[in-house]
Amino acid sequence: MSAPPLLKVENLSLRFTGKTGSLHALSDVSFHVEKGEILSFVGESGCGKSVTAMSILRLLPRSGVSYPTGRILFDGADLRTASERQMQRIRGGRIGMIFQDPMTSFTPVHTVGMQIAETVAQHRGVSHGQALKRARQMLDLVRIPDAARRLGAYPHELSGGMRQRVMIAMALACDPELLIADEPTTALDVTVQAEILALIDDLRRELGMSVILITHDLGVVAQVADRVMVMYAGRIVEEGCIEDVLARPSHGYTAGLLTALPLPGPHNHRTRLAEIPGAVPRLDREIDACVYAERCAFAEARCRSGLPSLAPAGASHRAACVRADAVAAAMAGNDIVRAWA
Repeated sequence: MSAPPLLKVENLSLRFTGKTGSLHALSDVSFHVEKGEILSFVGESGCGKSVTAMSILRLLPRSGVSYPTGRILFDGADLRTASERQMQRIRGGRIGMIFQDPMTSFTPVHTVGMQIAETVAQHRGVSHGQALKRARQMLDLVRIPDAARRLGAYPHELSGGMRQRVMIAMALACDPELLIADEPTTALDVTVQAEILALIDDLRRELGMSVILITHDLGVVAQVADRVMVMYAGRIVEEGCIEDVLARPSHGYTAGLLTALPLPGPHNHRTRLAEIPGAVPRLDREIDACVYAERCAFAEARCRSGLPSLAPAGASHRAACVRADAVAAAMAGNDIVRAWA
C-alpha cells in the first residue's frame, strides 16, 4: 500500500470580493505532492500559481477573500480549518517558503544572520547563541563561502544570487517537510539561475523534503521537476509527469508555452520566439467553456460550448482539452518538443 501524499488539495476555489464585484481567482483546483518530489506550477502571471501557494499557508488577508469549496490536507490535517496558533507553528516550521523577491522579503535594518536566527528561535525555542549557530550551519548548507563573516552582512551588501541563497537558508532553517519556492530565480542571470535550481534539487535530495516550484518558464521546470501542473485563468489545464507533458503536450496553452521557449544549446536557429496572441480572460464572471479557447490555435466550436474536465492523456498525464489528441499530434514534429522532451 502506497504512502499518502504529504499535501493534498481538493477542489479549492477562491474568490476576491470588492466594491466592484468578485474575481474567480481559483476554480476547482485539485492536486497532491508526494513526499520527496518536486511539483511545479507553471503559467503566465495572473494564472493562480502564487495565490494557490499563499492559500496553502493562509497568507492571504481575511477580508475580501472567500473559499466556496476546498480542503488543504497537510499530513492528513486540513489547514483550512486549523487555528491561527497551529498555522504559526506550521509556517516556517513544517512548511518553508522562498518568496519572489529576496530584496523586499528581508528586513533591511537587520543582518541576514539575525533574520535566520530569529526564525530558528521562534520555531525551536533555543537560545540566541544556538540560533546563530544554526544560522551559520544553514549558510554553509546553501554553499555560501565564508559563512561566519556573511552572518553579519546586511541584505543590500549581498548580490542577488547570494540573497536568494540566504532566503533558501532561512526557509530551510527549521527542517521543513515541504518547501514552496515562488519564482526563486526571478531577476537572476542564466548562470545563477542554474546554480539556484541545482541547489534546491540537491537540498531536496539531501534533506528528503518535498518542493512546490512556481515558475512561468517550462524550461526551468524541465531541469528539475518530477511533475508539472499547468495553470491558466485559475484552473489546472494540464498535469502529469514532466517527461510525458514535454514529450506529448495535450492542451493548447501548454503547446503555446512550449513554442515560446528558445531552443536549448548553442545551435538555436530560431530568430524570433513565438507569441501567444490575445489576453487572459476576465475572471469577474463564471466561465462555462474552455478558458483558453479565445487564444487557442486548435479551438473549434465545441471548445466554446462546455467546460472540459481533466481527462487521461497518458498513463500519468491529464489534460482539460477536447482536442488533446489533435494538439499532441500537431506538436509531435515540433523542433522545440524534440529538443526539450
